Amino acid sequence: MGKVVRIYIIMQTLRPYQVDGVSGIYDNWRAGDQGVLYVSPTGTGKTTVAAHITHHLESHSKRILFLAHRDELISQCYNKLESYGLGVDLIHRQNTGSSVAVSTIQSAANRDMGHFDLIIIDEAHRSKAASYQAISERYKNSRFLGLTAFPYRLDGKPLGRASGGIWDSYVRTITPLQAIEQNYLVPISYVCPKVQIDTKGLHKVAGEYNKKEQFSRVNKRSLYEGVAETMQEFGQSSTIVFCLNREHARNTCETLQEYGFRAAYLDSKTPEKERLEIYERVEYRDLDAVCNCEIYVEGIDIPIVDTIVLNLITASKSKYLQMGGRGTRPADGKTKNVIIDMGGNWVKHGYMEQDFDIDLNIPLKPKGDAPLKVCEQCRAIILASSRVCPNCGFVFLVEEKEEKLAKGEFVEFGMGDVKTKKKKAVKIKPYIKIPAHLRKQYRTMSDDELHEFAELKGYKPGWVYRMKNLRGGVKRRETEQG
Repeated sequence: MGKVVRIYIIMQTLRPYQVDGVSGIYDNWRAGDQGVLYVSPTGTGKTTVAAHITHHLESHSKRILFLAHRDELISQCYNKLESYGLGVDLIHRQNTGSSVAVSTIQSAANRDMGHFDLIIIDEAHRSKAASYQAISERYKNSRFLGLTAFPYRLDGKPLGRASGGIWDSYVRTITPLQAIEQNYLVPISYVCPKVQIDTKGLHKVAGEYNKKEQFSRVNKRSLYEGVAETMQEFGQSSTIVFCLNREHARNTCETLQEYGFRAAYLDSKTPEKERLEIYERVEYRDLDAVCNCEIYVEGIDIPIVDTIVLNLITASKSKYLQMGGRGTRPADGKTKNVIIDMGGNWVKHGYMEQDFDIDLNIPLKPKGDAPLKVCEQCRAIILASSRVCPNCGFVFLVEEKEEKLAKGEFVEFGMGDVKTKKKKAVKIKPYIKIPAHLRKQYRTMSDDELHEFAELKGYKPGWVYRMKNLRGGVKRRETEQG
């Protein structure tokens, strides 16, 4: 009787789209599909769906194995399953013979753990790796459930069985935009910084931009300061900065600290104890920013994170969505997820909440540049068709020819319409050391400090007014006078 009550309580906690997801997964298994992918946006509770299915199957004397590729993901899954009242083995630490086990793919691939009725693979877009293929071969009579936000490899190759993968079908019950509209995720605001990474002429290696070549572009004082100053202007309370490599992440972290941010550095080789300490400091709002290399791309659940800095360029749509999705989970007081894109990734990949087609056996087709543009006034990334910026109200001028075309009038184009611009010599601005008392967020600066900062950087007078308005200073003054 106790088990029946527990199942009833858990089913009540599932959201409508999760209920549909569970039903769809079972339907596909009943139809004969061995491997089913559950596709759902980052932050919409894929692990909750997996935990619900695990609880149900365990109550029917089935054995379940949950696999992930990193310790942080394993810990999160272990805690989730335990919260359902399940006894769970951590394979690399304990093996009591429980019917539910959690393991890293590395540990599972190197030992025989007996039969499992269901194997769940987290971050299943990695499932074409040799280690996962070995698991698939070993457990030919088991069913598989994959969890992913984007069902393609990082290089855009498909995951279906006909293309050498282990998945026969997929279930998707909510899109990113639907999740935002239904308040399961927060809206996303995109910012294009004044200083950006030069992307021209970058070469690719195995489908991704050459890291050594890219590092020569990003390893510049102007860009490190660009991250700090854009965060001062647009950052919110808790930021994750995705960097290219360890040196890049350390340099970014040091620059943020110079600007008064409480910043920490993290990578895959950071000791586990230190990782957990940083994780807890973020949760307790004891850190403003974490500069990392790869480690927080997938699976990390820190709802209070509300700002993401893409301090790199990626050719991978999957990686782009994974990084940006770290800030979309709702939290108390959180109204939006701000994406600061230093590498112009939006040009290639578009908005993160845009829907996408799925075919498990056809590679992801590259598309042209996204139909987006940058607002001249507030630097928000908006639809190219916008005549008025939805963020700041800036009105875009419409040229006479564009107006005539819009009205359907004939306009003749000839070579005379093409204006050749002479290339201007690029002026390299001298490095300006920011005094210690100005190394802080603009919102916390006094009027005098804002004027001092603007004079040092050579900003126009309107910048100071805009910063005062940003912190609410202008409105407060008008209220006091009124």
